[in-house]
Amino acid sequence: MIYVDDFIHRIEKMISTDQISAIIKINSKFEYKNIPFANNIPQGISDLYCKLNSLQIIYPRQFELLPIEQFRLINDKYLYFATINHIEKLGFNILQTNVAGEWDIVNTNNDFRITYTLGSFLTTKIWRWINWGKEIWKEE
Repeated sequence: MIYVDDFIHRIEKMISTDQISAIIKINSKFEYKNIPFANNIPQGISDLYCKLNSLQIIYPRQFELLPIEQFRLINDKYLYFATINHIEKLGFNILQTNVAGEWDIVNTNNDFRITYTLGSFLTTKIWRWINWGKEIWKEE
């Protein structure tokens, strides 16, 4: 999916221009067997992890996209995949796919739905936090 390539390119460009401080690890070898629930995983998630192993944004605001090996199930419904603002855990709601055919992205601490799609998360939502400090993990 093109938004995955655009997201990675944007991160790399922002690192090279010192707009963010980040550690990005590109995937050189990807195996579906490493993803929990690989049989039911939405395409966007597999597309992301085919290219990106992990990401840590340190400055201007904290965000960490975990490597697949660190995913874990929370409350039997959320697949924890990222941390934002050092304490907010983000997860995919794996109980059902939504109208977009994807897993909702939620704050596992308060069940707040951040977005329906990974594309929306990578192209819009995460940048609202990184660039402007908008607390996307709760109602504003």
